[in-house]
Amino acid sequence: MLINCAGELRDYVREHMSEKRFEHCLRTEETAVRLCGRYGVSAEDSGSEAGDLCCCSTAAISHDIARELPEDLMLDYASRYMPLTDWEKKYPLLSHGKAGAYLLSTRFGITSREICEAVRTHTVAEPGMGTCAKIVYIADYTEPGRSHLEPDFWDRYGDWSLNRLLLTVLEKTIT
Repeated sequence: MLINCAGELRDYVREHMSEKRFEHCLRTEETAVRLCGRYGVSAEDSGSEAGDLCCCSTAAISHDIARELPEDLMLDYASRYMPLTDWEKKYPLLSHGKAGAYLLSTRFGITSREICEAVRTHTVAEPGMGTCAKIVYIADYTEPGRSHLEPDFWDRYGDWSLNRLLLTVLEKTIT
């Protein structure tokens, strides 16, 4: 189920990335929407720290918006959003989340803390992530097109709490 919360943004994403990357973003969005249902994220704007389904959908479809930018532009956008870490300077691709949050805020006027945090942290998680950021991080790792995912992943971990599932995904990305 796709949510049409970001029509102009969705068109931009489709036009500014490869078809393969766009398909990944669509699958990530679909996975995020399913996770929202599982973890009680409402379709209504509740004003809670969890945000809402539309925030998670918007963050998921746009999480890789800066992934295919030239490295120099990616680093420029990321550094305008937040200071770069030493790791991001050494491995510029790590900065595409920050660059994406910058693009969302400047090109589309999206300043939602939940959306920008989810896009910014989807590559390198950080302590204190909100519900939407956790969901997008997990969805990016577990969308059905990912070849690294164990066939029984959801059978084994699908009924776990959001925090426990996030820790499992974090462990799997490190190992």
